[in-house]
Amino acid sequence: MSYEEFQQIQQNIGGFIAINTFLSTTLDKTAATFFSGEGKSRPEYESVVFSIHIDKTMDYTKTPYANVQHLSKMQDEYEIILSVGILLKIDSIEELDNYWNIKLIVCNEEFQQHLSDFEQMWQDECDKLSNDEHLEYSAILYLSLSVTLLMLGEVEKGFRYLYLHVNQLPENHRKEYMNRGFEGAFRHIDGSVDVDEEFKWVHMFEPIYQKIFKTSDKKCDPQGIEENSVQIHEKVLLSIISTSDLDTKPDYHRLLAYIYERQQNFEKALVHYEKALELRYAQPSVRNSVDISHLHKTIGEIYKHLERHIEAIKHFNMSLDQFKKILPLNHYLYAVIYQHIGEAYWLNKEYHSSLKYFQQASTILESSDEFRTKYNIPLADVYELIALTYFLIKDYREAVLANKKAIKLNINPLRYRFYQAVWDCGESYFYLNDFDQAYEYYQKALDLLLKYHQNRTADIALAYDGLGRTWKEQRKYHLALENFEKSLQYFSEASLNPSEEQSIAHCHSKISSIEAEKGNRGKFIEYTNQSLLNYKKALDLQVKYLPEGDLRIAETKCQIAETYMGIARFQDSVKLLEELLVTYTEKLHSEYKLHARIYKVLGFTWSFMGDYDKARKYYGKAGSIIFDQPQPDEDVVKQYLQELNDMENFILQNQSSKISNSAPADSAC
Repeated sequence: MSYEEFQQIQQNIGGFIAINTFLSTTLDKTAATFFSGEGKSRPEYESVVFSIHIDKTMDYTKTPYANVQHLSKMQDEYEIILSVGILLKIDSIEELDNYWNIKLIVCNEEFQQHLSDFEQMWQDECDKLSNDEHLEYSAILYLSLSVTLLMLGEVEKGFRYLYLHVNQLPENHRKEYMNRGFEGAFRHIDGSVDVDEEFKWVHMFEPIYQKIFKTSDKKCDPQGIEENSVQIHEKVLLSIISTSDLDTKPDYHRLLAYIYERQQNFEKALVHYEKALELRYAQPSVRNSVDISHLHKTIGEIYKHLERHIEAIKHFNMSLDQFKKILPLNHYLYAVIYQHIGEAYWLNKEYHSSLKYFQQASTILESSDEFRTKYNIPLADVYELIALTYFLIKDYREAVLANKKAIKLNINPLRYRFYQAVWDCGESYFYLNDFDQAYEYYQKALDLLLKYHQNRTADIALAYDGLGRTWKEQRKYHLALENFEKSLQYFSEASLNPSEEQSIAHCHSKISSIEAEKGNRGKFIEYTNQSLLNYKKALDLQVKYLPEGDLRIAETKCQIAETYMGIARFQDSVKLLEELLVTYTEKLHSEYKLHARIYKVLGFTWSFMGDYDKARKYYGKAGSIIFDQPQPDEDVVKQYLQELNDMENFILQNQSSKISNSAPADSAC
């Protein structure tokens, strides 16, 4: 399941899950673990095994379960079927090797009692209102069920029942019931307030839909409604908005925005979130300040998703302004917003600004263990972001310190992020040229992977690559080659993406450079050609999945051109680089390092081809791009000057060689 879905369950221990379809389970824990994915899709998705505990003394006549092993084609799966409508209580969550074990307890007796309470409550309400068929009793049930489903995140079904409710409700009662129903429901949906204990029982209502549909006529057929669900959502809510009062209009705009957001229609979602915001600002109050702060936060998250980072930062800051009116300055929500702002700056490559906000988030979280425990905000993850940011601004010592804090706080070695912090620490030590420490952390990372995450073959490959690099820098080539070969072995077992194809290409390139230093020309050519093949595979994947004109494609083409140069395919290198300069003319201005790199490779290529004027011309253009920056990267400047010196020495050496070869032989004395 997605990480967000998992968090929702994790934060609702003691709550309930109502099953709205037949559920296939197994008595074989090994099979269940296998089907969970065993952590292969982290961090986007979590692997989960539900361990369901059934009290055989309970009455299951209404929600039976059955062992169907003898009827199954796969009898070794020991399949148990649970029926529609069964209710499960979330008892506990435990992290095991590569997956989470969620203990669920069947509790249908409790459900039946709540269902009886529900029916009696609405019966009492109907008796108070009218004798005219209890004022369309079924219409009221539709609304209650709709609210419940929306609270559970079942948006499509929730709005199906809302439509049925509006269809049946008499006009003179419409507004009263809509206001009553949605005031609490939508606040739970977007998390503005916690759910009160007294409302927990409404999580159990979905099975009542069978009773409702048995008494419904054909005009309420849910199938026809679902076919046009998007239009129905819009039609119903816009109708409600047009007739509702000023106090409730924002709620309906927000609810409609939520629907659009779930459908990935972010532009329309923004229109209605911002309309809700405008209406809330028109009525200042403490309650509206809460709504306004959450609306700004939600809008900021959408802008961040759309990569409109400046607008995201603006709304996150406006959310902070509202929080300052109603919350103490050490409240956990400040940490949440600070982290969001830091991530938006980080994605916008404003690393110093992002660092400031990550540090503010860490300060708040450090001040209270309660916040971290209650709201599941891992301080270790914030320190990982701090470490990564320091790494990107090349402050490797601070990156090491932050990574060590993350490692200390990540007390569970089974977490993938624990391994990530250890490996990142090794990377920082590597760039500090502290190869002994780098080797120690790479080895720790490898040990964690081999013990707890054996299925993450690409990560294992990268750990071996790190070990190989430390040996290569110490000129212990036989050990470096041994680890690079292991890296390639694990990469061959991985399901590869463009980044990992590039990593394989880099690995082949490192092996080829070792062979060149050892004087093994044949091996150098072999591994360089293999490197070229992997760069081209990465390029094919990028062209297939990335938008046209993406600079990551340009970077891979530049790597291919550099590889061409290494095996003396100079014309191919020049042709590819000149095409890049034409195709990416505008976009390269925003990525000066890549722009300069293309000109540098062109310069070196022409120097190898013997056209030294062109070599100096292109290298000069690279220098202009670097030194025209308001604050050029010191390492980029240092590298440029070193390479310029190397190229000039190469040119002088070749010119001297030509002069020497063309000089007349000395006459004999």
